[in-house]
Amino acid sequence: MTAPPFLLLVLAATAAETPADWAVLNDIRVSEVLDGVTPTTVERLEALLARLDAMDRLHGEAAYWLAHARVTLGDREGARQALEIALEDLETRDAALALQAQMDAVLATVDRLPFRHDMEDGRGPFVHSWLYGDRGDVRVAPVDADHGRAIRWTFQIRDRQEDQITVSFGSDAGTLVRFRCEIMGQGYPSYLRILAEDREGGEFATDPFEVPEGRWIPVNVALSTFHSTNPTTPTARPRGSLRALHLNDVTAYLSADRGVREVWIDNLEIR
Repeated sequence: MTAPPFLLLVLAATAAETPADWAVLNDIRVSEVLDGVTPTTVERLEALLARLDAMDRLHGEAAYWLAHARVTLGDREGARQALEIALEDLETRDAALALQAQMDAVLATVDRLPFRHDMEDGRGPFVHSWLYGDRGDVRVAPVDADHGRAIRWTFQIRDRQEDQITVSFGSDAGTLVRFRCEIMGQGYPSYLRILAEDREGGEFATDPFEVPEGRWIPVNVALSTFHSTNPTTPTARPRGSLRALHLNDVTAYLSADRGVREVWIDNLEIR
């Protein structure tokens, strides 16, 4: 898993942390670059974090690199525990969100098409894009007693801001032809579009469509109907297999409504 760009390590100290603590973290990072992540890397980061106060400026950064080291060695649960600390620090929050999204995406990757899922096992293939920070959240939850479980995507509509959830595909998943699901809005109607990203960097989209409030509607779109989002190649079409498919909320551009919104997604089929 590729880490986000290195966080800037400023050699400074607060009342509790010492220049030696910053030097230790720098030394750990240099060793990691030269020799790779080892169990010793984790032990040194754990010892450093244990002696830091939660208010220390170094605390969140040490927690982030501990999370990164743990996930590199396959300890995802330990990585999530360290990420909870890094997420509370404004200096490391964005990097922690990025690492969390990478971990979630690996677990949720669709490895083979066709893919069908009704969410009743409590898991879903969509993850919230870290690029949109804490603007939204996606999880599988009960809709009501009659319907059972579905994907619940909660997000905040703000002026000129989008939100997005993503399903990623393994390199051997196969060629996507069609996307189907049932979808319902709650709060106010929402406006979504579906984005397809191929492995050559091309991005393609459907036209925006309305998701009504309180009523399930079918969504059934063929990949052949997507159009290029690049104005210099308006007639281009996706080539080969896809890297990812995104549900992109554009309500802020098409409606005066603002505030918290929910979209429910169920009976997903990608083939």
